[in-house]
Amino acid sequence: MTGAIYKKHIAVVLVLLLVGACTVNPATGKKEFTPFMTPSQEAAIGAREHPKLVAEFGGKYEDQVLAAYVEEVGDRLAAASEMPGTDFSFTLLNSPIVNAFALPGGYVHISRGLMAYFSDEAEMASVLGHEIGHITARHAANRYTKSIFFGGLAAGAGWLIKNQDLASLVGGGAQLYLLSYSRKQESQSDELGLRYMLKTTHDPMGSVRMLEALQTTAAYEAQKQGRGTDQTPNLFRTHPLTSKRIEDQQTRIDALDPQPTTRNRNRDRYLDAIDGMMFGDDPAQGVIRGDDFLHKGFRLAFTAPSGFALMNTASVVVGLGPDDVRFFFTGGEISPNTTNRFYLDQAWASLFEGDPPAPLGNIRTLSSRGMDGITGIARLTSEGGELDVRLVAWRYDGAHAYHFVLIIPAARTSKYAPRLGQMTDSFRKLSSSEAAAIRPLRIRVITVQPGDTVSSLAGRMEVWEYREELFRALNGLGDGETLTSGQRVKIVIEG
Repeated sequence: MTGAIYKKHIAVVLVLLLVGACTVNPATGKKEFTPFMTPSQEAAIGAREHPKLVAEFGGKYEDQVLAAYVEEVGDRLAAASEMPGTDFSFTLLNSPIVNAFALPGGYVHISRGLMAYFSDEAEMASVLGHEIGHITARHAANRYTKSIFFGGLAAGAGWLIKNQDLASLVGGGAQLYLLSYSRKQESQSDELGLRYMLKTTHDPMGSVRMLEALQTTAAYEAQKQGRGTDQTPNLFRTHPLTSKRIEDQQTRIDALDPQPTTRNRNRDRYLDAIDGMMFGDDPAQGVIRGDDFLHKGFRLAFTAPSGFALMNTASVVVGLGPDDVRFFFTGGEISPNTTNRFYLDQAWASLFEGDPPAPLGNIRTLSSRGMDGITGIARLTSEGGELDVRLVAWRYDGAHAYHFVLIIPAARTSKYAPRLGQMTDSFRKLSSSEAAAIRPLRIRVITVQPGDTVSSLAGRMEVWEYREELFRALNGLGDGETLTSGQRVKIVIEG
């Protein structure tokens, strides 16, 4: 059998396999082709990946009452789905990140960071229903099948026409198709989530309010991090623009439920449930307080330059500054036998997949606050021009070391190196009393009193910037919208 005939034979077999695997999905009512991932395989994937995802996003949030509330609402929505016999799992994540995730096999995850921006149970139900929709529509299986099919199609084009450029073009087209399909998946999950909300008598307008809240929250986060409005073209988004999703969802509601106000919001129940919920970083994972980063468990701190936006993850602190200047901070346990120079070299090598493009030069030892340190610098060439990359490592004690990675466009090194040097010099140990004094921020639900305004209540919040913007985002208040006496609202305070 010749190579060309063999490839054609494989293509025919693939098409027959797809046709033979055609079934009608009861959730979508449409035929689906998922020969490469069976429901049992989906369940196995979900069971394998679920604990990894939970660990990556801070673990479970240890509030049994709130977690049980999320599970109860989720179970009712799942029972209203086309897979009522599936053993769905609903996990509240201890993460400030604003997001929710679905894994095949019935695993739904929602972060406390997202929960903070809901104003009622219907809004929460809309997100849980949306994620259930991803599972019932078998979106993971469909994407996996299409990735295999179109990947094979692109490779086949290269075999048959012997033109790698054209094969790449076909592959690019396949990727664009997958992105388009992903947008359809999101829209389909919005529709399915609405269906489940209506069956559980939740106010369907909660899905619109939720999308509007996410739109406001995204603008707040962009402003806080100095990014401005996201201008990514709609064609290359893996999710539809929020404004388009709002419009589509409102159209569905008008068609399916002309009197949505008769349904349940359960606003007071929801606010009672999240009253006292942690907001922002967990002190056990490090917190950002203005320009300071403090870690209660590791008992360390440093102060970033003014004007840098700080973001904290489970493994690294990221600082984004003006003029494309940025830094990273990380570290942890090391062998007591590890020398400072070896640690610096290993940290440098870890930044690159292969060998570093240049060695660190100008190696100098450091000493500050009873700690030894070491630093080195290299000039690298990137697509955007030359960069000066400096590593500064501090030996915290015999078993722990931490380091900064400073990245500065070479033309701006003289301007920013001194400011970043002050930050690395500010690295310090916290005393037991200083560490004990670090308390989390929490959501507190209060009742608006006569004379209270957005400005006055925002002024009570124990955050360090953009207080009014955060207050409006937390409470779903648009620009210029005012408060009413007796209204229940959320504020953020230490506690």
